[in-house]
Order: sequence, then structure tokens, then C-alpha cells
Amino acid sequence: MASLEPPAAAPAGAGAAASVSSLDARTRRGRVFAWALWDWGSAAFNAVATTFVFTVYVTGSSFGDKTANSAALSWALAIAGIVVLLIAPVTGQRSDASAHRKRWLAINTAVVVLTLALMFFVHPSPAYLWFGLALLAIGTVFFELASVNYNAMLAQISTPRTVGKVSGFG
Repeated sequence: MASLEPPAAAPAGAGAAASVSSLDARTRRGRVFAWALWDWGSAAFNAVATTFVFTVYVTGSSFGDKTANSAALSWALAIAGIVVLLIAPVTGQRSDASAHRKRWLAINTAVVVLTLALMFFVHPSPAYLWFGLALLAIGTVFFELASVNYNAMLAQISTPRTVGKVSGFG
């Protein structure tokens, strides 16, 4: 496991070893920074899609009865939650066993980005309500699956001593 702690001072005459240790420390910091960038960027999905913008948009009167739209939103997100409950442990175990966490993080994130982009085509019409809710549910499922891989990577980029610091940074 990588550590965020700076390497110990090299003995005199060990200039090459000190350069390698310095490079390792920078690499570890770069990995932590790259890991944290995903968390910072992914916050947009929660803010834009599930909390402040898209859910308010699809539960508006442009899509029909506001109460019925809110109920439909609840069902869509409940179904997404059940899907996550059932498949996240399996997909997490699969990515752990294959050691392809980055690949699965990238694939799941790409699906989330695609669903966000497709939300542009949800017109304010009752005919588009279920299309919008399906996109939101799919995006939610893949966001949570991406989060499983993201959280599992914490052990790869931190040590037991630095896990709290790295996690807080992310």
C-alpha cells in the first residue's frame, strides 16, 4: 500500500535512491489527488440529477400531476435502490477478484455521464416522464456501482495510518 508520508532521508551518497523515493512520494500524492478528483466531480450527479435540478424538473407540472410525478419518482428511485442492493455486492466482489477497479470505475462513470447527457432530451411533456425517470434510475444505479469501486480503491492509495486523512481529502 502507498503512504502519503514523505520518505525517510537517504544516507549520504545515496542520491539516486533519494531521487527514486522522492518520485514515489510524488506518485503517491498524484494517485491520491486523482482519486479525490472523482469524488469532487461525481458530486455533480447528486446535486444536478438527484437533488436540485432534474428531480425538481420531472416532478413539475409540465409532466402532468405533480403528486403523481413525485410518486413515480419515488418508485423509480426505490427500484434503483433495490437493484443496487442486489447487485452491488456481486459487482464489488467481481471487481475485487479481477483487480480491475479502475476499469469498472471508468465504465460505470461513463454510463452515468451518458445518462446525464441523455437527460437533455427529456422534454417537458407527460410523454417524457418515464424516459426521464428511467434515465435517473439507471444513472443512480451506475453511480452507486462506481462508488463501490471508488471506495474500494481507498485501501490501495492509503495506509492504515493515512486512511482518515486521504478519505477526508476526497
